[in-house]
Amino acid sequence: MTLNGNISSLVRMIDLQLIRSRSNSIPIMHAVQIGRSTVEFPFEPYECQIKFMEKVVEALWTGQNAALESPTGTGKTLCLLCAAIAFLKDYKSRISQMDSIHEIQGTSSRSHNPKILYASRTHSQLAQVISELNKTTYKDIKTVTLASRDILCINDKVMKENSSHVKSLMCRNLISKHQCPFYNSYEKADPSTLDLLYNGNGLVPDIEEVINISQKHRYCPYFRNRTVYENADLILLPYNYIVDPSLRHKHNIQLKGNIVIFDEAHNLESICEESTSVSFSTTQISACIREAKKVLEMIISDEEEDNAAVPFGTEIQETNEPKIEKNDVAYLLASLHQFEDAVDVCMKDKGEKIIGIDGKVYPGEKMIELLSKAGFRKDMREAISLTVDKIGQYLTAKAQNESTGEFVEKGVYLQEFSSFISTVYADKHASLESCGVRSVIVTSGTLSPLDSFVNSLGISFPITLENEHAANLDQILGARIRFSQGGIDLCGTFHKRSSAGYIYGVGEVIIRACQIIPGGILVFFSSYVVMNSCLKFWKTAKFGATFMWEAITTHKEAFIEPKSKLELKAVLLQFRQKVREGGGNGAILFAVCRAKVSEGIDFLDSESRGVIVIGIPYAPTTNPRIELKKQFLTKERNGVAKKELKKNISADEWYQVDAIRGVNQAIGRVLRHKDDFGVVILVDSRTILSPMTMAPEFVCSRKRNEILKQKKTNNEGLPFDIDALYSSEAVAAFEKSIGVEDTVSKRPKRSCIFEELEEAKMLNELVDVAHPTDNDDSNIQSCSGLMVRKTKPKLRLKSNASLLIKSQSRAEMDASEGKIKEHKSLPVLQSDENTMAAWQKSAVEYNRLLQSIEKSKRIILKMALINYATDNNFQTLISTFTMETVPNHLELLKGLYGYLQANHRPGFVSICRQLKLL
Repeated sequence: MTLNGNISSLVRMIDLQLIRSRSNSIPIMHAVQIGRSTVEFPFEPYECQIKFMEKVVEALWTGQNAALESPTGTGKTLCLLCAAIAFLKDYKSRISQMDSIHEIQGTSSRSHNPKILYASRTHSQLAQVISELNKTTYKDIKTVTLASRDILCINDKVMKENSSHVKSLMCRNLISKHQCPFYNSYEKADPSTLDLLYNGNGLVPDIEEVINISQKHRYCPYFRNRTVYENADLILLPYNYIVDPSLRHKHNIQLKGNIVIFDEAHNLESICEESTSVSFSTTQISACIREAKKVLEMIISDEEEDNAAVPFGTEIQETNEPKIEKNDVAYLLASLHQFEDAVDVCMKDKGEKIIGIDGKVYPGEKMIELLSKAGFRKDMREAISLTVDKIGQYLTAKAQNESTGEFVEKGVYLQEFSSFISTVYADKHASLESCGVRSVIVTSGTLSPLDSFVNSLGISFPITLENEHAANLDQILGARIRFSQGGIDLCGTFHKRSSAGYIYGVGEVIIRACQIIPGGILVFFSSYVVMNSCLKFWKTAKFGATFMWEAITTHKEAFIEPKSKLELKAVLLQFRQKVREGGGNGAILFAVCRAKVSEGIDFLDSESRGVIVIGIPYAPTTNPRIELKKQFLTKERNGVAKKELKKNISADEWYQVDAIRGVNQAIGRVLRHKDDFGVVILVDSRTILSPMTMAPEFVCSRKRNEILKQKKTNNEGLPFDIDALYSSEAVAAFEKSIGVEDTVSKRPKRSCIFEELEEAKMLNELVDVAHPTDNDDSNIQSCSGLMVRKTKPKLRLKSNASLLIKSQSRAEMDASEGKIKEHKSLPVLQSDENTMAAWQKSAVEYNRLLQSIEKSKRIILKMALINYATDNNFQTLISTFTMETVPNHLELLKGLYGYLQANHRPGFVSICRQLKLL
């Protein structure tokens, strides 16, 4: 068969496979015995994953709580799901057997089958959980994702409102009048038909899929999910549905006997604080008074119209509008006036003055005193809530009945006041333990320091884990940049970060990184303010013959994280497409620590070959909550015995830990799986002062191992110290061990990461010169220099052995080229060709290899082959294949030789030599 016939045959097979892949297939699972449970895993688990699942299974069988830290990219979500569901199935089977025995013996059984409440911060993170679930055999478990009407409602009349409370009122009003077509059709639908519609493909739908199906078939997704919730075994929900008692009651979330899992739990402390905190201003009080006054006027006006329209003695007909007594509204209005007066008096009173907070601070009891004086007592909170709810229903019905189209207020501020009253007078919050939860499992990649995290939650965690990463320790390279090229201290404090010298120095770092690091780079700033000021400055700051912004975008197309969720989706799509473009320079994404990009968004492989963190994301001290939190921690610490001090973190320690967790979350975008690799650069001189105990365990372990190897002590650096990992002494020792002349230690000491990366680039350029080809297409920029860094990290790092050669001048390199050519003989070239000829595979064999890799990579590779068959673009083909097949699928890369055109094969030989395959 001819070469063209070969590749055409392969392309036809690929087309068929792409069509067949649309049908549901049963994944091959690996059964692993973990404690008392048999866990079915999608692949053979790594050691760190087995350790993680062992802790989960132990906690669930013994009914204990667990705090588990495992680095980002170690498959926490998959491990949690598989271990927890495996336990649930085994436990159910055991309970079923016990129930059968009780039935035979005629004895009573009070067995309870627990449910799994799986909580995460956002619905996008919950969608990722469902994606992981669908990779397993456990996708048949009854699953539901709980969400509010804000997310699920598809009725345009309801969704045009901004207030969640108003949406709820309008929904109830439309349903009561049978005017919601989506609810009406859902009520009439056959349950089995609905199950087939939403789960007919054997997969669990995420929120977006539920909404899409509902819109297509005109069923209400909100009430669909509420129905499924009744019998669900796995319930996915946001944090606040569990930690906020009012939401827990509203959605009927049962905790007793159930399993509660908090994924990405590094945010849990702040979420708990927010759920029990409330803010209400004097401006809002005035708005409440206006709303209550308007409602009272409307009620009086309605009564006068009714009396005028109905003759004396005629019986007044009942209406569908909600009934509300004007006396209740009048009482509410009078009490609001009294509350406003009490607050005015209080503002003139003496209170505690705290630095950094405008105004005065009073103990919480003061608010209760003010409310009580105004007539808002604790025993009246339900009556107030009922009155406000009736006002909302009345205004909503009134708005729908208005024919003039005039805007009618819907009591939004009054609803906020009702929530304020409920929070102030809330009963003492019971802990999850006292609610009878079977087990609480909290997990994240950044819980460290674990002791302070556990103590902050106020419940015991007998089972803990600080896990290692699945990736090898040489797959990440890190640096701390302390000074700019001009010697300016790059310290991003509030007073220094706005200086021109600081911003210019940061720009120099980013430009240099863009020149060296391939693929995608993520740059995280400490805040939106800092990011915007830097971007604005770089657009007008001269850099050589151009501007700094142009210098950045010359190397990589730039994208900026927006605050809007919808805009972010579009930005991420464009960023990923640009990174994936064959032969391109990649892209750079400017984002903010603690924002959406740094939390819960996966950047796979080349999408994040480098992460740069600018500054340290300390919480603003101008925020009253931050200062009050620090004050609270200080009082708590001062009130405990000396022997208990270790358990109570100090205010300064908490402030530091909170910031470092933000940095570590950003760093977590680099390693997303065991074969991933990348570069981390911290641009702030303060990073050398941060204690290493604040870094994740896998970072600390790497640090300790390297120190032991070098027999030196270096306690600096968070999270990675370039001086300790790649010092000239370490390189010299490595080269000596493999027989290279020990002259590297004579090199000047490197101050940052860029010299190391530049040397690697020079080495690869030398390889290209040493193995020239006749065809320009084979001189691939992405493979010349930095594609080696996209391949197996060990190969990249072992290039340190040739640092002496890499430090040569261009002239010396040209001379080296001639020497290498002289020693290169024909028999060696012939040997290479024989070796590569043996790599050739038939279309059937090669397609079988393609089917053995994960679906996402398989599709990318197949499309690259199809495109190569049509446009003969060798550069795009080889760029895609080296990116996706190295280091774990080298047979796919080798087999590519048989499908290349003759003029492209010499270039392929050169690339294989770079990758040490020849």
